[in-house]
Amino acid sequence: MAQKKILQQAAQVVKNKALKEQLHAISTVLELAQMNEIDENVENRLLAISQDEKLNTVFPDFQQFFNDKVAQLYKDAGRPGLAFRAHYGIKELRYSPDLRIIDDLLETVGKGKSTTRFEELMGKDTLNVESKLELLHLKATYLMSKHQFKQAQNVWLSMDRAEWKRFGQFSPFVERFKDCINCQEDMLLVDTSSVFNKGEIVEVILKAESDARMGAPRAARKLYNIGLGLYNMSYFGHSWAVTDFFRSGTSYTPYHLALADGIVPHEATPYGNQENFDVSLALEYFEESRQLAEKDGNRELAARATFMAAKCQQKMFYTSGLLRPSLNNEIAKAPDEYLTYFQLLKADYFDTDFYYQIIAECKYFQVYATK
Repeated sequence: MAQKKILQQAAQVVKNKALKEQLHAISTVLELAQMNEIDENVENRLLAISQDEKLNTVFPDFQQFFNDKVAQLYKDAGRPGLAFRAHYGIKELRYSPDLRIIDDLLETVGKGKSTTRFEELMGKDTLNVESKLELLHLKATYLMSKHQFKQAQNVWLSMDRAEWKRFGQFSPFVERFKDCINCQEDMLLVDTSSVFNKGEIVEVILKAESDARMGAPRAARKLYNIGLGLYNMSYFGHSWAVTDFFRSGTSYTPYHLALADGIVPHEATPYGNQENFDVSLALEYFEESRQLAEKDGNRELAARATFMAAKCQQKMFYTSGLLRPSLNNEIAKAPDEYLTYFQLLKADYFDTDFYYQIIAECKYFQVYATK
């Protein structure tokens, strides 16, 4: 405090404008450095400092120092969401959603009129009704990416159902046997009965799961459709945007595919970009569908489920760490343990119509089947 008093006294004596501004900046930096805890009074002072145009325009490095200090104060106070907003806007969360940050910001928005002015204005955006919808959208989408569909449904139901259509229309239950990492979903020609918004997709999956477990007719097909949705909503599927906000083609490398957490370094965000590489749950549904279809005597569906399970195994090989960079665009040879479903398709379903259809459509299986 003695140092600040000396600076204030010096500012009263100094006549030079530039020197006065420097003394003011030093005094403010000293004041910020001495802040150890955050409360409403501190937030009001931080708001005043943030609105000091001289500090933010004459000294461009001051803003970074200010943001770092605010982030540290909120982090120490157990407010990860507000700490995040000291540097970033809500949309930056799309690259790698963090539930701790999202829930903290939802709590802040939920305070309503008791939200401090600094909490509301801090960062690149404001906390309002639109922010709440975006945060709920982020949370529900993240939970869907982790296959936590019941929890995701609870989040969707916490907003007006009419709002769901704002977040896009998708067709994850449409079969597309050939992968195309760079294709857009709007290239698919589907009827409107196959198109759903994200909230509806969750409902379709949960109902199909419930019906199948209750022994409803066509249970094998319902399980197959769940597996299809899970695969198509992964990084490798045409409906990846259901569970992700940004998919990078540069992530499709042996090194990045093998990252255990799926978080790929990206220049746009220090937190990295979360990619949804995991298709192991889809494989489980395809295998269950195959077994049930066999019991029902539906070998065509069993063959389809076998092929989709083989595609899952192929992607699991890609993400295993065993994949090596290819030379001359050669198709990577997978170890036998990642080829069991291709082997099964060739050995047990060679007499189905689907077998000949997929040989014509899938170059990978065509090479395998003709060996």
